[in-house]
Amino acid sequence: MTIIRQGDVLVRRIKKLPANLQPAEPENGRYVLAHGEATGHHHSFAMSDRVAMFREDGSGGGLFLTVTAAAVALEHQEHTTLIVEPGHYQVVRQREYAPEAPRRVED
Repeated sequence: MTIIRQGDVLVRRIKKLPANLQPAEPENGRYVLAHGEATGHHHSFAMSDRVAMFREDGSGGGLFLTVTAAAVALEHQEHTTLIVEPGHYQVVRQREYAPEAPRRVED
């Protein structure tokens, strides 16, 4: 299993995409996986025919990727650029324990 971690974003390889996915729209020529809460930075891929991003229909949370043909670069303004090889992936925002309730890790 391939797992890629960049700050608060975890990209995990899966065997196939789930059913009922809808294409996700790019933002300013980029596929954005997550926005920074405080800085305006983002985890993203440049828009390309090598990467497609999808959201679960109606769930409001599931984010998935397909990388085809050649690897693509996962970029962030404050983290090292990571290479994502061809395949299907699920994107997970990492959580941390807090006494009141689990919460998303903020990057």
